[in-house]
Amino acid sequence: MLLLLLSYFDEKEESMFFHVDDTCLAEEVELGQVPLTPTIIVCGQSCYSSTRYMLSLDRNLVNTNISSFISALWLMFGSYYCFNIHYPSELASTLEFLQRSPCRLLDLRTFTGPADGTGTSTVPGRHQGHKGSPPGLQESQESDSAHSQIQQTTWRPRTSREDSMVD
Repeated sequence: MLLLLLSYFDEKEESMFFHVDDTCLAEEVELGQVPLTPTIIVCGQSCYSSTRYMLSLDRNLVNTNISSFISALWLMFGSYYCFNIHYPSELASTLEFLQRSPCRLLDLRTFTGPADGTGTSTVPGRHQGHKGSPPGLQESQESDSAHSQIQQTTWRPRTSREDSMVD
């Protein structure tokens, strides 16, 4: 999906990934060719078939042994967030799309629901109406009883009258 998004937004894969041989050691990575922004270094031919990844930030290796592509992607996003780095213009559309859409749906601690896509928030204070739980998500019987104990209310913005009533 990620490569399709890059293609759709006409953005280059080389801006997000730096490919090295699958037997490459951390000391052998040519960091002078790696972008300054958080970059996933793929040890192998494809980001989907590789079994080892590294993460580079400001041309320094910050993690040299990441075992899954999803972990590498989350670490890259975490680097942008924690270090308050703006997305590079050559990747801005893809990264913004990922940040706003699928990443929010993958947070299983926040949104759960039946497989029919009618997921509701299980965190008190979160609003209902979020459609699109990850497909195939099945709740256990234990979470069903916990689910029924949480009072579900529909979120709506306060009116100006309600704002004036708050001290």
